[in-house]
Amino acid sequence: MPDARLAKAESSSGSGVATSTFSGTAVFHLQGELDSASAEGLRVELNASVGESMVLFDLTGVVTIDSVGIGVLLGAIRGIHEGGGVVAIGGADSRGRVTAALRTAGVDRLVFLSDSPAGAMQWLSEL
Repeated sequence: MPDARLAKAESSSGSGVATSTFSGTAVFHLQGELDSASAEGLRVELNASVGESMVLFDLTGVVTIDSVGIGVLLGAIRGIHEGGGVVAIGGADSRGRVTAALRTAGVDRLVFLSDSPAGAMQWLSEL
């Protein structure tokens, strides 16, 4: 059962981040367009992931991502890794555009990338 912590922030571009904790894993539910218009707000929200030992970025609600959005994700991933944490990404999208962009950028070489948040959570639970 998820812990009681749940917060949500939304930017003017329609993107947003809701956070929760499940079985000791910090879960960041990203939504909307992760692009230059949402980058600053996204960066601020994902700063909360730095210092966490296990992080799941749930991209189920992400419609599009560009190089700026990928850069923000990579910055958060780097911060988590520098603190000794582990990251998984799940649920990029059903059409594969977000997943393809992440793979092209090499994100899958830095973190576990799953088709679903459940698959990513399973991988994290086995560590």
